[in-house]
Order: sequence, then C-alpha cells, then structure tokens
Amino acid sequence: MRMLFALCIFSAVLPSCSNNAPFNNLDIQNAVYLFGPALDSATVKIETACDCCTSNVAFFKDSTFIQIAYCVSGDHYSKGKFSVNGKEITLRFDSLSVTQSFGFVADTAYEVSNIPLPNSTIHITNYKSKQVLLYKSAGTTEYGIKDESITHNKLLERLKADSIWQKLHVK
Repeated sequence: MRMLFALCIFSAVLPSCSNNAPFNNLDIQNAVYLFGPALDSATVKIETACDCCTSNVAFFKDSTFIQIAYCVSGDHYSKGKFSVNGKEITLRFDSLSVTQSFGFVADTAYEVSNIPLPNSTIHITNYKSKQVLLYKSAGTTEYGIKDESITHNKLLERLKADSIWQKLHVK
C-alpha cells in the first residue's frame, strides 16, 4: 500500500531527510514544477486529486516566473521575478495577474487584475534522491517536484496560444 504523508506529518519528516544529497546542480531555469498539498512518499509524486489545490511554477532564464493555480472553474496566473540564494528561492510577485474562467455555456473569459501579492520563499530539500521544493504560503505548505507531464516549451506555447503571456505583459 502506498503511504501518503499529509502536510503536518510530512513537514515533520522531510527536514530530517534533507541532507541525503548535496545541492550541486540547482538549475531551475527553464523548468516547470508541479505543486500540491501532499507528496506520495513511495513514488515521490504530487497527489493531485483535488480542486484548486495544485499549481505549476515555470521558471524562465531571465529570472521571470509564472505561477498557475488550477481550478475546475478557471485558472489563475501570476508572474514575477525569482532569485536563488543557497537552499531558498525567493518569489517577488508583480501585481498584475490574470484569471481565466471556463464557461459551461459561454466561451472562456479572462479578467486582468492589479492586486499586489506578497513575496514568497520556497525552501529546497531532497527526499529519496529527488529535489523537493517546499512552498509555504497563507499558513499552508505545498510540495513541488519537477513536472514530468509538461515540458517548459509546451507550457510556454500554451501560455502564448491562450494570450496569457501577452496579458501578463511578459517580454
């Protein structure tokens, strides 16, 4: 049986495992990470069987990132700049964001908003020889691993095709 660590249990266990491998090759540029509220300890994969609880963060070479929060009713896109300092990634959000609403009768609608978001810090650790990111925000912890279901280029194509790239004023 696969063992699933929930937030509070996994948070307590993971830091003790964080020193099993050095951080020699931390290269998040042009990488896409999948974040979720739980990590399957057997497979080291994100559990995604929920609504409005998973997201992607795409890191670009120019230190820009885009965060995509997924919901059945629509997705929310935010962007900003990131920096890496040791075992931490700092996300500095721009105030511009886009909400994409999926209509059941009408076409997809987009709403652009200008609301400041607080900066966030992602902690980098290792678990079972895999790089795991811990993203703490609004009193919760999300776990992130490299997303194997979409490449960086495919995500970029989708953002441009849906006009999200342009709406976020990404250069």
